[in-house]
Amino acid sequence: MSISPNYAALFAASPYPYLLVALDWTIIDANPAYLSAVGRDAGDVLGRPLFDAFPANAADPGSTNDTLVRQSIELAIATKRPHTTAFLRYAVPRATADGVVFDPRYWSTVHTPVLDADGAVAFVCQNAIDVTALYDFDESVQTHCLQERADTEAPPRLQAQNHQALMRILRAERAHLLGLFNQAPGFIAVLRGRNYVFEMANEAYYQLIGHRDILGKPLFDALPDVAGQGFEQLLDRVFSSGEPYLGRGIKFQAQRVPGGPFTEIYIDLLYQPFFEADGVTVSGVFAQGQDVTEINTANLALREADRRKDDFLAMLAHELRNPLAPISAAAELLKIAADDPAKVARSSQIIGRQVRHMSSLVDDLLDVSRVTSGRIELASETVDLVEVIGHAAEQVRPSFDLRAQNFYLCSTADSMPVRGDHKRLVQVIANLLGNASKYSASGGTITVTLERDGPRLRIDVRDDGMGIDPDFLPHVFDLFAQAQRSSARSQGGLGMGLALVKSLVHLHGGTVSAASPGPGQGSCFTILLPAMSETPDARAEAGDPRPEPGPGTEAESVPAPAGAGGLRLLVVDDNIDAADTLADYLRGAGHRVAVAHDSLAALALAEHQDFDACLLDIGLPGIMDGNALAGRLRRLPGAARATLIAISGYGQQSDKAVAARAGFDHYFTKPVSAPALLAELDRPRRAARTA
Repeated sequence: MSISPNYAALFAASPYPYLLVALDWTIIDANPAYLSAVGRDAGDVLGRPLFDAFPANAADPGSTNDTLVRQSIELAIATKRPHTTAFLRYAVPRATADGVVFDPRYWSTVHTPVLDADGAVAFVCQNAIDVTALYDFDESVQTHCLQERADTEAPPRLQAQNHQALMRILRAERAHLLGLFNQAPGFIAVLRGRNYVFEMANEAYYQLIGHRDILGKPLFDALPDVAGQGFEQLLDRVFSSGEPYLGRGIKFQAQRVPGGPFTEIYIDLLYQPFFEADGVTVSGVFAQGQDVTEINTANLALREADRRKDDFLAMLAHELRNPLAPISAAAELLKIAADDPAKVARSSQIIGRQVRHMSSLVDDLLDVSRVTSGRIELASETVDLVEVIGHAAEQVRPSFDLRAQNFYLCSTADSMPVRGDHKRLVQVIANLLGNASKYSASGGTITVTLERDGPRLRIDVRDDGMGIDPDFLPHVFDLFAQAQRSSARSQGGLGMGLALVKSLVHLHGGTVSAASPGPGQGSCFTILLPAMSETPDARAEAGDPRPEPGPGTEAESVPAPAGAGGLRLLVVDDNIDAADTLADYLRGAGHRVAVAHDSLAALALAEHQDFDACLLDIGLPGIMDGNALAGRLRRLPGAARATLIAISGYGQQSDKAVAARAGFDHYFTKPVSAPALLAELDRPRRAARTA
């Protein structure tokens, strides 16, 4: 018969020896402490009859009191009550090179019947503690101290010697037991009598409760802070029934320092009764267990993370389906309204706008990946926070206009220089402004205040919107954390933005915090960044702080090149729709475009035609990807001097570095910003016209 995992954990961890014996006397299991006490391996005893595994010494029948062991087990089975034997002698067989020898040993043994669901005895648990040390002293003391006759029959001098010797042994044995207690993997305490007086406790128990002033005191006098939390009922039940109690993850409040604050603690706990010599009367309770507060806290955190992950995936699906719906509708409209220029233009604008939104979602996901893995890189330079806030406000301006919201910037100086990454700082402020707009009503006001605060620059982004619940405020910067909102999820978002804000601000050596009086009362996010001295050439040091064109930042007014004198372009992409759509767009911009859908076809074209630029997908199938194709094109006359532009769904810095080594001049991440691509293609011609 097997035992449950809950009991198995305590069974294996207990420092006390336990042996499980079936009704047919077969050994079911033995814990490590038992095997260590008898000097045997599990394979030597498990599955064998008890008295075959531990036979009597045929040469010295008196050395092994197997009869008393058998009687005790039979009594426990018959009465369904634990039975405690008197100290008994039971020699333990040990294999040596000269054969089996029997080591004389003395044991204190308790046999406890374990009942099944029907109340029948399933097996018997033997708890045998080696007390040989109590008998291990000189023969004269043994003769006069441990025989059944009274000490008064011995001479007074011998009585004193006997008493002193016995006290030395008892003190040594107590020290030995305390040593075992303190090496136990969990906490242990012995509670004597109906008042549960502390008789013994180990170091782990002292650490659990936080102080040592307990020995000799009743449990609830020593630990008044745990009274009324259910332990009285548990102990009384064990004491009255004589049945053990096992509980897992029991929560209670304790003062680890007397008079100090209460701490929430979780424990796995076993209450095991111990009995008088009659094997029936309970004399106390043995408490054993583990402090599982850290494990429980970790499990709660895992469950919370799992819940947040599920919420995030649901929100991600929602956010991705939102732009897909108008894209799909616009695509269908193009099929039936191809001859209506106004509808075609409107559909194109819808598709472009929604693609930019999806691209920003993907960018946020990639940023989260980079931040959490420590792979985000900052381009450190001198930047002006006034300009940063201005650029961020321009990004969020459509949201302000849509909701007729008022935006104000209040700065105590015309220039506030800091050392940092202009693009990332714009991302931080734009994120906070976007949240302020998103969670504020139409006609609301968003104010950014910028001022010097000692050696730091302080940015306050304040709104008069829906505010933040006090319970959620401590978690507002947690990854994927979102406050409760309606099923309509009208505000959107993936719970990543503020986590990114916190990480990016910390990378700049600053801090960010949130405050709100409560729901409906607005909120304020405060950023503190290390300031730097203003110098006349601070802006010259910063250079042009504008971010490179990308999704959501491109200038829609970038002119397409004139049709006359267009470039000869090669587009290579295994996605036929992507290749043909890009080619049609480039042709509409006045360029001559050839298309290939694999590397071999691209090489064949380059052997017979000259190209001004080659636009290559990196993830091409087959033995030659876009990076390998770039190297081969460089060796062909038709593309040796061409501008090589990588177009890829991979946007990590390492991907861009590999592409640069392969010979690419530029790198675009899908979906490509068409105006930015046209501007890049036109750059050499603009340079030539300027020259």
